[in-house]
Amino acid sequence: MLFANFLLAESTITIGNEVFSKNLEFREDIISATSGSFYLTPEDFILTAGKNFQGNPPSSRSSFHYKGEKIFNLGEFNNKAIEILLKKEKEGLLKAESMLEAGVEFDPLFFPVRYNFARILEISGKWLEAKDQFLKARAILPNYYRTYLHLGLLEYKQNHHLEASEFLRTAVKLDPFKNEAKALLCILAFTTGYPASYKRFLEENKFSTPNLSQKTCDSSRWNSKKLYQKTWKIWKGISKQDYEKEPYYPRYLHLLFAQALEEVGDLEGMEKEYLKLIENPYDWLYFFIEEKTISRKLEIISYLQKNKKSKD
Repeated sequence: MLFANFLLAESTITIGNEVFSKNLEFREDIISATSGSFYLTPEDFILTAGKNFQGNPPSSRSSFHYKGEKIFNLGEFNNKAIEILLKKEKEGLLKAESMLEAGVEFDPLFFPVRYNFARILEISGKWLEAKDQFLKARAILPNYYRTYLHLGLLEYKQNHHLEASEFLRTAVKLDPFKNEAKALLCILAFTTGYPASYKRFLEENKFSTPNLSQKTCDSSRWNSKKLYQKTWKIWKGISKQDYEKEPYYPRYLHLLFAQALEEVGDLEGMEKEYLKLIENPYDWLYFFIEEKTISRKLEIISYLQKNKKSKD
């Protein structure tokens, strides 16, 4: 591995001469460091930093060229690619993909670049290529739950429901204190008809606390049964503080709320939830609904609201 050595006192795994943390958590490090650290962004990309998240990531042990520029620090190069992506400018996705592909070629074992490259392929709809990259990311860091979460999504997208459930079950087992994978497994269960095996697994793996992930699961259940009033009641009971307490919750919850609010005729609430959905164009919820569909829904809501005001 060309990146600097990382050491960790807590639970670790070893790949070659490198020592890795078993866990990556939101706003926390994946590889806690004497020399550098990695962390997850709200948009689900991995950035790098110096020791204890201070300063720049350590330089690589070698260098490579990218479009005439000599790159000495793969961590900084990775961060720049994600910065370009998150600006949401035209051609930003293609440029970030090109940069991360070059990073992977330079150091195939550098996990942040491999994971981010897989994410961009996933966003671009290159399902098979994304799956291949996530499988390679799994080989580098086999105990990181989010890799399995995305593998589950990719299998779901290809209608491989059994394979999807297996990857998501692994994600749940690897990250028992985070509930996002559990909520996604629940969504998959109801979306695909809720087989008895899913039901048993969910009964055996309760949510650690009653939170937004649990509410996502409950709303999936009610919407699948067309009991939209029950989802509407969940929506009414959630406060701003609930979102602040759980910054990395399944944003699919907003889609469930929007669907229920549409059914009960709450245009204002429906608009609010659809607007939340389009805040992050790189969210995995777009496996379930296209951004252009959301935009069209918002246009219709705007038209109906104007009509209502003119009649009033």
